[in-house]
Amino acid sequence: MHWYNSKKIIVFDIGKEEFRKMAVPRTDGSIERQLVCINGCLSLVGFDKHGCSAFEVWVLGDYHNSASWFKSFTVTYTSLAPPKLVGCWKNDELLFQNSKNLLSCDLLSGSFECLQSLDSEADATIFNYFETFESVYGCGVQELQTNDSPSMMGYGGPTKAQKSSREKQEKGETQTDGSKKKKDNFLSVGFKLKL
Repeated sequence: MHWYNSKKIIVFDIGKEEFRKMAVPRTDGSIERQLVCINGCLSLVGFDKHGCSAFEVWVLGDYHNSASWFKSFTVTYTSLAPPKLVGCWKNDELLFQNSKNLLSCDLLSGSFECLQSLDSEADATIFNYFETFESVYGCGVQELQTNDSPSMMGYGGPTKAQKSSREKQEKGETQTDGSKKKKDNFLSVGFKLKL
């Protein structure tokens, strides 16, 4: 497990149950970074806080040697504000969100592709979802359903009606109108959409 705090990475070794610090590449402090895993390698994506229209991707070459960071990619973009990094997408692609679109960036070519236009009236946020054995319902997330859309995830915990409906579905009972709604909570593997 890894956490990044702008000066170092904190590593928790689950097997040894130990914490340790890992050094990161030095900057002048104007770079805002985010920790990601690209192709199985620990990586940092860095944006200039002062509006430079490029981002850098640093990759840790040898996991046991924190001096092995190297700059792997520099990608330019045309928007005034940097897009928000959501996470990794496929092998050499990063997933970004700006105010209007969900974008993928091919790191090898440096090209961006619009995956989905976001409705300007909807306050949509895309975030990483890590599959665990713990139910998201126990973490203050509730299932929201409308009559005309598949279920989506939101915050606040399940209501009594939702708990009752889920219990009936688990027992194999149908809903009162006799139809069963499909559940499609995934935007894609590893990502959830919160409206």
